[in-house]
Amino acid sequence: MTREVLGYSLCFLPAAGSVEAIARSRLLSERVHRTRREMQKDSECPVAREYLHQTDSVSMGAIFRVNLNKLEEARTFLDQAMRSRHASRTR
Repeated sequence: MTREVLGYSLCFLPAAGSVEAIARSRLLSERVHRTRREMQKDSECPVAREYLHQTDSVSMGAIFRVNLNKLEEARTFLDQAMRSRHASRTR
């Protein structure tokens, strides 16, 4: 916890921060990291099906680009997934 307080203070020089601001910053950071991990996992399916091309960049990490050769197939897959998700919510 000491690291988060000091890290927050060093990131926002020369501003002062309340405990609430530091907590908010920590929660946001945790949420970003969790979302990033989830997105990385969730991108495996469309990459494996070749709906997306993945390029790895040292500075930016994974970069995704739509495979235009499979555009209609990807749209159909997404439409079916959305219908399936909607059907499971209405049960």
